[in-house]
Amino acid sequence: MKHSIAVVLLFLASNVYCQAPTPVCDPNTVSWHNHLWYCDRYFLCFWGATNERFCAPGLHYNRVTTQCMSPELANCEIDTEIYCPDVDDPNQLEFRSDHQDCASYFLCFNGNPISRTCGPDFWWDMYDNWCTSPDLVRCDPRAPNNPNPTATTRRA
Repeated sequence: MKHSIAVVLLFLASNVYCQAPTPVCDPNTVSWHNHLWYCDRYFLCFWGATNERFCAPGLHYNRVTTQCMSPELANCEIDTEIYCPDVDDPNQLEFRSDHQDCASYFLCFNGNPISRTCGPDFWWDMYDNWCTSPDLVRCDPRAPNNPNPTATTRRA
């Protein structure tokens, strides 16, 4: 019982920054890279600095043309697997966004993603790792509300 309470307190007290996988940028060039999780985002590598960029609402990034365009033309493919580390770090909880449902997320535990859902009228904020008002979260609103999201695990 004490262990369960400690885990809950640690969960509530932590404010862990979880960041999407970013490309390693060459310090000698400028380049563009698709985002692994979202079709409406991409990375601009500018002389070694990585900058996450957003397409205008309703547009998707096309990795071939390196431009934002209509989803039908962009042919975006996202990585829907949920990656969790094999070993838990007791000092840092690991969270992952559900790429199919803005109101859901995953908590990594023992290398496995555990599905969690925000309360009614809240969406998961992947940058602050908490549930908050949808107007404060950037999420693809066309994502289906799947009450039973599935995840496959590929270990980091």
